[in-house]
This record gives sequence, structure tokens and C-alpha cells, in this order.
Amino acid sequence: MKNLKYNSILGTLLLSLLITTNSCSKLDDPAKSIDTDTIVRLELVDSSSTSLGNKIPADSNSYILIKGIIGDQASPNQQIVFNTSHGYLSLPGEPVNAQSSKNITVLAAYRDVMIVLHTDDIPQNEVLVTATLNNFTNTMLVEFTNAYPDQLNITPTLSNITTTDTVNVTLDAIRSSGKVSKGLVYNVRNLNPDSISLNIPSFSVFNNGKGSFSILNPLNKPGTIEVEVSTLNSQLDSLKKMVTIVYN
Repeated sequence: MKNLKYNSILGTLLLSLLITTNSCSKLDDPAKSIDTDTIVRLELVDSSSTSLGNKIPADSNSYILIKGIIGDQASPNQQIVFNTSHGYLSLPGEPVNAQSSKNITVLAAYRDVMIVLHTDDIPQNEVLVTATLNNFTNTMLVEFTNAYPDQLNITPTLSNITTTDTVNVTLDAIRSSGKVSKGLVYNVRNLNPDSISLNIPSFSVFNNGKGSFSILNPLNKPGTIEVEVSTLNSQLDSLKKMVTIVYN
């Protein structure tokens, strides 16, 4: 009987301890029951490419205007900490450059504040923008898309040279607004391979909108040859330029 009574008392104590532990666990982490949107959230307000929504070209010129909002479950007139994984943040009207910050802290007058996310020239599928208030963080995803050229200039377009000469070609990819994205490809093609075999790259990439390559005639064969250079434009159509070489 003593053992039975002892086991009954021990079971009651363990059950009481388990209930107390579970209750404390819930009280120790009250944030789990709070919707982050009621504390802080982000809204897309406007962009320099409105038709693209949260997609803007990586041209070091485009931007998205974002509103940080303090929710109903938080006190107004507090500072919100904003961060971006790529590009740069500023307040509306502030200048932005390569030394600008990826993090800014802004006082929300009453319950909201505007910030600007500026693109750099590096395309990114996912740009993570965060707003943090009182240890609560909300996020927004933005995409920096390829900023293609609207115009392609090439030099020279015509060369009259000997068969042993090298032609050095330079390219200039231009946008009507901003810069061409880093890493965009241009293709190089010999249009008359059966006539004269050339040493040329099949493709290369623009660097700050500039490109260059050399054309060599390894067999020193005379004749006229055309080399085509192509890349995509903003409408994803092909921009093409020709170099005509007369080998004497």
C-alpha cells in the first residue's frame, strides 16, 4: 500500500510539473502568436519601371519607392531599420552612389516612411529588402533584371589592310537611360568562313558597356571578309553591326 500511495503522489507531481513547464514555454515566447504584419511591413509604392512591378533593370539608374509601415500592434513614431542585399538605399531626394549604404535607419513619422531602393549594374534574381522594428522583421523580394543596350557602336566598320595585319575592334553598348548591365554577352561571327578562315572569339562580355576583340588572318589569305557582331537590345531583338575587311 505504501508503494502504491508513493507512486500515486509521484505521478501527480510529474503531471503538475509537465503542465507548469508547458505553460512557461508559451509565456516565454509570446512573439510566436503575433503576426509580423501587425508590427512592421513593406509596400511597393512606385518604380521607374512601373509596368514591371517589382522588376527593375540593373542599370545603376532605376529605382523602386518602398513604404515602411508600423502596424497597429506597435507604437507609432519609432525608428525602422531597413536593409537590402543588393543595390543601395536612400531617402527620397537624396543622392546615391557606389558609396551609399545598404542599411539605413529612419524615424517613421507617426506610422509610415518612404525609402528608395536604387539598382546597381549587376543583375540579381532575388534582392531581399527587410524592415526591422522591435526585433520583428518583414521582407520584400525585388528582381534586378538585365539592362540591355538600345544602341551598339563599332569601330572600325571598314579596314583595307595587308593579310598580315591585325584588326582591333572596339564596341560601345549604349542605353537611353543608365548603364548596360555587367556580364551581358556579345557574339562574333565570320560571315564568310569558306572564303577566309579567321582567328576571332565566338563571344565575349561587355565591361561597363565596352567591348573589344582582335581579328587575325592566320593563313594570310587575300580577299574580302565580313565579321558580324550581335547582342540583344531592350526588346530582346538582335542588335547587329558589321566589320568589313579587305585583305591585300
